[in-house]
Amino acid sequence: LGPADQANQSIGVIFLVQPDGQGAIVFEINKFKQYRIKQLDGKFYRYLTGTKEDQGWVKNSVVKTKNEYNEFDIRVKGQQIDFYLNEKFVESFDVPDYSSGSLGLLIGPNTKAKADYFYVYSTSEAVVESELNEEKAEEQGEASAALTRAKYDLEQMKRNLTACEAESEQNMQKMASELAKEKEKVEALTISNNQLRDFKNRVLVEIDEDVFLTLTTELKEEIQRNEMLMSEVKQYKDSLWMSHNKYRKLKVALLDKAIAKGKKDKAERDKKEALETKKEIEEEIKTDKFVEEQEEWELENSDFEIELDSSLLVDPIEEQVDEVQETAPIQSAPEQTELIEAIPAEIPIKPAEKKQD
Repeated sequence: LGPADQANQSIGVIFLVQPDGQGAIVFEINKFKQYRIKQLDGKFYRYLTGTKEDQGWVKNSVVKTKNEYNEFDIRVKGQQIDFYLNEKFVESFDVPDYSSGSLGLLIGPNTKAKADYFYVYSTSEAVVESELNEEKAEEQGEASAALTRAKYDLEQMKRNLTACEAESEQNMQKMASELAKEKEKVEALTISNNQLRDFKNRVLVEIDEDVFLTLTTELKEEIQRNEMLMSEVKQYKDSLWMSHNKYRKLKVALLDKAIAKGKKDKAERDKKEALETKKEIEEEIKTDKFVEEQEEWELENSDFEIELDSSLLVDPIEEQVDEVQETAPIQSAPEQTELIEAIPAEIPIKPAEKKQD
């Protein structure tokens, strides 16, 4: 055992663990130099040493304390089990109705411990018996697995059979319902046939051939009149559809005409507004105040003159067709020593003429 803060730490060996997990023997020690032996009985432990108040613990000087090694030696022969601790015999018990089982170390809660080795010895007879038991257990396991599979397959077959029976029952009920409906139809047809037969026997037999022929002819003519009426109704429907179609096209055309008229009216209104605006501007220009300002501005700028070289004026419309004439050299304008503000003069502009190829 290693150092630990908890007082109830323990370490030991568990063996003869039964295959069903309902039985085992445990031999263990604690740090208070105590040992105990207990037996697993179902889901609970039964103490084979000590008392119930002491939880089976028995104090013995052969038990070493923590941080020291304790050697467990457990000898099993048949039903008898002998327990040795640190080469000293401590207990012996008989455990009936136990078969060979698993074994290993068992460590308690909140426990720190370590083991250096774990040896298992057995006689040759026990080895053979153990192998036979293992084979038997393996065979039993395989048989149990096969039985489990067979039970599962049988259960599946039962479920499938139940489902098939339910489906068959539903199909039978459906077929019975359909058969009942068919019977009702047959009965209705039988009644109608009987009525027609009675009518034929009671009425048609009493009528001569001329009356029968007349009735047949009238029935045929009535059928033909019905067909003609149906044809006329179809023609009326087609005519009505064509009228609706023409009405729709007429409505679209009227809408287009209204839109075009609206655009034209808008253009005329815009043009009228532009003319009115131009007229207002011209009337404003002709006012006395504007004339006075114009005359005053001309008086202020009458001292400045603009000189133009007549050689620079070229008629833009003159055509050079027969021969190429050399233009007079462009004379540079006289330099002015100061910048002046000029008033643009009114120069007549001739309309351009299109030259022929």
